[in-house]
Amino acid sequence: MSWPHAHTRSHQSQVSHCSEYYSRRVLRLREEETLMPKPKLTRTDGLGPYEIQQIRNAVRLLWHRSKAKSIVVKRCTGPDGFLRCENQTCLEMVPKIYVDHIQAVGDVDEGFLKRMFVPSTELQGLCKQCHDKKTKAERQSS
Repeated sequence: MSWPHAHTRSHQSQVSHCSEYYSRRVLRLREEETLMPKPKLTRTDGLGPYEIQQIRNAVRLLWHRSKAKSIVVKRCTGPDGFLRCENQTCLEMVPKIYVDHIQAVGDVDEGFLKRMFVPSTELQGLCKQCHDKKTKAERQSS
């Protein structure tokens, strides 16, 4: 990907911010792999945890192609072509945006699809750090 205005100083500081971000991410992923291996779900006869996870994954794949998600990505793209976090305390320029549901989607149940496919006004574009903080807080509160 070619970055506009590659010769400016502010761009170089943003590039170093991005490389620091990726270095921290790689270290965090390595720590997670060694500390907490995911339990392997087994198939059952009927609707069990494995099948529910498969349904959730299929719905998420469909959601990633939704119009609402693309609207949020466009909303996070500044006039300079860079992506910015929508968290009002952050507003950092980032290499990737994580489109997050303001209200948590939660478990696969009868209201799952309605909570998953919401209008773009109920979604926000966050950087990895802000998204991780929000998700952790949601999981701890439930």
